[in-house]
Amino acid sequence: MTKRFLTITTIVLTCVTGVYTACWFLASSMITRAWNETQGQLPDAGWTVSSIPVTLSGFPGIMTFDTGEIEIGHTSGFHVALDQMQIRVRPWALLSPEIRTSGPVRVTAPSGENYHLQATDSVLAVNVTASGALTGLHHELHHVVLDGGKTAPLIKADLMKLSAHIEPEEKGVQNPALGQISLILERLDIQDQNGRSHAAIPEDAVIDLELFGILPKSGTWKDRLDGWRQNGGTVEIRRIGLQYKHASANIRGTLALDKRLQPEAAVTAEIHGTQELPGILLGQGILKPSEAAILHMVLAALRHNTTGSAQNPVIPLTLQDNTLRVGSFKISRIPDIPWLSARNPEAKEATPY
Repeated sequence: MTKRFLTITTIVLTCVTGVYTACWFLASSMITRAWNETQGQLPDAGWTVSSIPVTLSGFPGIMTFDTGEIEIGHTSGFHVALDQMQIRVRPWALLSPEIRTSGPVRVTAPSGENYHLQATDSVLAVNVTASGALTGLHHELHHVVLDGGKTAPLIKADLMKLSAHIEPEEKGVQNPALGQISLILERLDIQDQNGRSHAAIPEDAVIDLELFGILPKSGTWKDRLDGWRQNGGTVEIRRIGLQYKHASANIRGTLALDKRLQPEAAVTAEIHGTQELPGILLGQGILKPSEAAILHMVLAALRHNTTGSAQNPVIPLTLQDNTLRVGSFKISRIPDIPWLSARNPEAKEATPY
């Protein structure tokens, strides 16, 4: 009986091992073929990718595809170069690959500026459907340094986490949910060309947003944003948490775009350290001395006439027609966002900026 049991067990294990091995290499072959097909389709969308000899390893565990050095470009002028990229796919989760990069990442913006991104660990996890549609991503970077040279500020952060969930398209729904976006920044520091840190930049930040509306699938980003606005596009600010050395704020409300594609918002802000806030904005140059003085007086008055405690008042803020108001008091005028037009006005695909 024992001998028969061992024989049956051996046969079953051999079959399972054989099936798993066949499935592992079949799946890896399908992924490699899909990668090659995607490379062939990218030029139709304006993208170019350097020829990449993919090497496969990891059997019998996680499939690991090493691409080595890779360069990605777009007809708009956008260009990215990576020293090393590795794609990891778990056999039990084929639709949730991880993309790891190492070494510096060199980015050229459509306007011609060059940026260098360095991180000790960069992991991008994505979720896709069987048809290839992206449904979610999570990007985590540690000890980040983004250097744009002499013409751009130096950005540093101990931790950056970006998560996004994309809702499936719902036909017939008047104002469907597009998805959720969250961003976490820890020990953030932005320095000017002289090495001075920007006082208005928080040390830590948490951003949690939910997007609604219908985003057109073609056209430039400017055209798509306008289409999203016309189709009821709004952003629900679940929470924007900003932590400074002597002040903090929690902001909640709604954000949208006007006909000129400039932001308009109605939010409430629970602020701790309201006395320091005007000085922070003045030191950064966001407010003029007269505007900072007005804000100081307005905040002092609102501390006694708003919900929340005197130490942590809840203050209403509105942004409309590029004018920022605290309650009914006009505080400052916000400059326009200079939206860029596509270089090819008849482009069918959205540019990456």
